[in-house]
Parts: sequence; C-alpha cells; structure tokens
Amino acid sequence: MPSPAFTLVNAAVVFHYVRQRRAGQQLNPVSYVVVPVIGAVICAYLLSRLDSNAITLGVSWLVLGVLVLALITRGFKASPPEMTATEKATVEAAA
Repeated sequence: MPSPAFTLVNAAVVFHYVRQRRAGQQLNPVSYVVVPVIGAVICAYLLSRLDSNAITLGVSWLVLGVLVLALITRGFKASPPEMTATEKATVEAAA
C-alpha cells in the first residue's frame, strides 16, 4: 500500500533538483526529475485505487509525522536531528 509520503518524497527530489540548479549545481535531470515524476504518478495512481479507510489512515500517519517534526524542530526553526551510526546499524540489522 503506497502512502502519501512516497508521493511527497518524489516531489521533494524534484524540488531539490530545482534548488540545486538555482544554486548553480549540475544534476542529472533524468535521475532528479523524470524518474521521480514517474514514481509520483505511479504512487498517485495507486493511492487513487485505495479504500477510503486506507487513505484516511495514511494521511493521518503523515500528519502525525509532520506534527512530531514540528515539535522536534521547535516549529521548523531548528534542524532535525541526524541519525547516528549506531542508530543506522540498528535499523539495517532489523531490515
């Protein structure tokens, strides 16, 4: 089941591309625009096929994540915390 977050991740890659281009950095448009747009379209299509309860749950989970991020970053004024090497190893071991 795709979540709205997957679609937003794809959109974030495109926005990253635009910001980096404005800063003068050259990035591959296929990797940073074409592939994410295709991914976003596929995710949007799959989301459109979901039951309304699944969509409600996914959007609720997304909103909860944004609220937690807002609390952690004091209203988005501070940078989010970085994942430590120990945390990365724990996540990778669990996968």
